[in-house]
Amino acid sequence: MAKNDYQIERHFELWKDHNKQMGRWIFIVLLVAILIPWKVLHPYLMSSIQLTAQVEGLDTAKRNLSGIQNDESLVVKLETQLAEVKKKVADNSWGTPIQKLKKDFRELNRAYGRLIRKNPSEIVEILDSFEPVQMTSQMGQSTALPSDPASQARGQLLNTLAILDIERSELFTNQSSLTSGSHNLAEFISKEEWETLLDTKIRGIPQQMADRAILNTVNGVYDNAIIPVQTIVEEKVYSRQTDVLRSQIEELKTQLENWKEKNLGQNRWYQTIGSKNSEIFRVTNTLNNWQREFKTNIEAKKADLKTEKATFENKARKANQQIQEIEEKQKSLREQLDSILPAWLNNLIKVEEMFQLYPIALLAIICFLGFKANLLRHHFLVIRQSLIPEKLVVQDPSASSVWTLIYRGPLGTIVTALLYFVITLAFWNLFETGTTLTGSWVANSTEEAWDFIKEDLGLILWLGRTIFLAALIGIATSLFLDWKNQKVFGVEKI
Repeated sequence: MAKNDYQIERHFELWKDHNKQMGRWIFIVLLVAILIPWKVLHPYLMSSIQLTAQVEGLDTAKRNLSGIQNDESLVVKLETQLAEVKKKVADNSWGTPIQKLKKDFRELNRAYGRLIRKNPSEIVEILDSFEPVQMTSQMGQSTALPSDPASQARGQLLNTLAILDIERSELFTNQSSLTSGSHNLAEFISKEEWETLLDTKIRGIPQQMADRAILNTVNGVYDNAIIPVQTIVEEKVYSRQTDVLRSQIEELKTQLENWKEKNLGQNRWYQTIGSKNSEIFRVTNTLNNWQREFKTNIEAKKADLKTEKATFENKARKANQQIQEIEEKQKSLREQLDSILPAWLNNLIKVEEMFQLYPIALLAIICFLGFKANLLRHHFLVIRQSLIPEKLVVQDPSASSVWTLIYRGPLGTIVTALLYFVITLAFWNLFETGTTLTGSWVANSTEEAWDFIKEDLGLILWLGRTIFLAALIGIATSLFLDWKNQKVFGVEKI
């Protein structure tokens, strides 16, 4: 009997302890569970989202500033190259091929004059009186003349024949005369044939010289103006906002091609010195106009870049300021977390870990509270069966407690059921809120999350819903079974 009394007393003491702990645990845990998302997690998440946006904005501003700095470098290089173009336009470098054409024409006229006054026999006599030298066949290219007058005359004759591309064999009426030691006048071509030969030889030379001058002029513009500028504009690092500059280069290329096609093979423009000068002016004027327009667009680009740079510098400055403010806010939130959590826990958990542990902790807590509620019910069932008269608990709910999951009469049972249902639903709501906050933190924060949280958060959510639903069903089932079997538990005292 003493042993039974000790067991009953022990169950009674345990029931009282668990009854006190149940209320305290629920109050403390519920308070902390509400304060953590309200005071820490939600504000920290919002600040993390803002921080991520500001960091991205700062990165964008830095990239844009880098692009502007590249464009500024582009402008410097273009201005340097444009100064070279301006210098060449000013010193008339573009007219050099046509100026040379004037000189070549004068040399051609002098060469023609020297030959037309001579007979073929005189030319052969001069050639035969000296040792043969290699004659150049390149148009307009002179050999170095010796210092003595006779050698100079011979050298000029060789140059003249080279300019007109006249071979020695063409001065004879037949090939056999070439090997003969002495020549008769009858062996040479006549004066009329000589003049016809000269006219035939000279007929195509001016056009060839003129066409070469045109091509040299165009190539000079390409080499000194178009290609250097085009190379700068088309560099990958300078790919921003160069369409206008690129289109101007294409326009200049089109103008030069049109000028070349218009004058190639045409003899009108090189017939007089004035015509040649007008062509020099035309090319130079085209380059001047292009240079002025190009310069205008570069200046406009510089102004745009200055405005853009100021805008992005301002954005970068604001982004840096926002980042500093958010970092200060996050520091304050961490301090709030320290004040909410117990002192021993502050050194064990960080706010980033709190995001990931919060939903799991709520599941553990609801399982723990369910275990405590089941122990409380078990101890009271033993006490009620052994000590409490039948129907006393039903008639007087104060004979038990509001945390005991038994049938305590209509009013007492409703109070207990509502209390447990409200607490379970409150924890369920906090669990759903915490899971949502964790998902948002994983998606928006730059901090690294645990792999199972990133991969299995959805599974944790549905596991939690199952546990909370089972808790509600368990509460209702416990109360219903006790109501159904209440007469079995009541035993009158002896």
